[in-house]
Amino acid sequence: MIYTIKEIEEAYNTGNPIITDFEYDKLQVVKEADSLKSMSALFEYHKLQEFLLKNFKSDFIIEPKIDGISLLLKYSQGKLIFAQTKGNNITVQKEIFNSVLNIENIPKTIDFYDDLIVRGELTIDKNFYLEYLQTQFSSPRSCVCSSIYSKDLSFIKERKIQFIAFYFNTKSFDSSAESKEFFQQMFAVTPNLSKEKHPEQLLDELINYNFFCDGIVFKLDSEKERNIMGETDSDNRWEIAFKRSIPALTAKVIDIHLNATLTGKQSPIATITPIVFDNQSNIKISHVSLNNIKTILSKKIGIGSEIIVELKSLAIPILKQVVIEKEFIPPNNCASCHSLLNNEWVCENYFCNAKISLNLEFIFKKLKFRNFGIKNAKLFSSHCKDVIDLLNLTSEKINHILTPKKAQDFYEQLKIIKKTITSKNILSCYLGRIPMLTMKHLNKLEKFSFFELKHMTEKELISHIGKISGTNLYNLLYNTDIKEYE
Repeated sequence: MIYTIKEIEEAYNTGNPIITDFEYDKLQVVKEADSLKSMSALFEYHKLQEFLLKNFKSDFIIEPKIDGISLLLKYSQGKLIFAQTKGNNITVQKEIFNSVLNIENIPKTIDFYDDLIVRGELTIDKNFYLEYLQTQFSSPRSCVCSSIYSKDLSFIKERKIQFIAFYFNTKSFDSSAESKEFFQQMFAVTPNLSKEKHPEQLLDELINYNFFCDGIVFKLDSEKERNIMGETDSDNRWEIAFKRSIPALTAKVIDIHLNATLTGKQSPIATITPIVFDNQSNIKISHVSLNNIKTILSKKIGIGSEIIVELKSLAIPILKQVVIEKEFIPPNNCASCHSLLNNEWVCENYFCNAKISLNLEFIFKKLKFRNFGIKNAKLFSSHCKDVIDLLNLTSEKINHILTPKKAQDFYEQLKIIKKTITSKNILSCYLGRIPMLTMKHLNKLEKFSFFELKHMTEKELISHIGKISGTNLYNLLYNTDIKEYE
């Protein structure tokens, strides 16, 4: 039987649970972690003005945007019971909780007994980092990340890792400003900045804080207004960051290596002479993506080329311009499985190790597995090639692939996912692997179960989503060894 999350919660709240307490707690962890979203940013003042005039019809606040690692804390009856970070990899709950317990300015108990969600940033003392740690890490964020994910918990205190809160979710307050004022006696909180000052002046004054900032944030103050504006899959509509552009820098290409992507395209990465972007965090860069082989050939980028690199949000370096051109000889074979590439430099080997691993990582994200990323995907790659294989894994097989602790975590999540999964969830795991199949097509098919889709004729699929997409989907369902998951 397949249930929606709404059905599970309604059954649980009415005293007729359809899943165990342990499974329900796991489901809540997934929902809470999903609330850690990224933030859209603007770099030009006139665009900021346009955004505020269009979207902010009620009172708002301005805060420094701290350059750190997002952290969510949950308190119940005055006790800290849960912690979750969001970064490039979703981390193991227990390990992060132990790290959080060692951060001196995070209270383990508070004088507030309603349920409370606290969001903020893990950061580092700026002066301490610049004096003692700058030469050891590429950025303050990487230092924080290394410290909290390390098994050596002493790094947290030695490196002066700290937490600064910016949001308190509780029924006791509707105003963010009021909740921050109340909880600042328990937590370090981001200061509210003056709305009388020009945003450019506020950016200039960020240097005065003893934590790293990469901009300022405008947020609606009222929780009610925030709920009305809502959110997208990636960010909240009720907040926007304003940042200053960082000047681009010139670097020399030392080497170029290729990685196979999810679709089989060969992705070139350039190793460059190290450059340091002159912002508050002094971010060091030694690698930059060159997009694809067509880009290299058209722009004439090779070893010895000089290129101009600019820094985008989340410290991502982007190729801006080629100053000195050099020749590049394109490869004939896949960088992962060494199969011959087609004339578009794409690996067409369905069993390419890199493609399978990246596909499994993509599936982990689509199905909202927590604590499982590319490293685990590589472990699974020799045992399953797609989402159906993954759904049919037995507990014995999972125990063979993972350590006992990780295997139990994975299997418990898998049981919950199998109870709530839909045909749209399953097919979304094939996006990028089925030519011309889009979310628009999946929306048209979501009323059918996966079993019904699997037994449709090619003509029936074409009638729902068009000839090319329908034929491609039919070929996948008919020609591959797809069986109903157990």
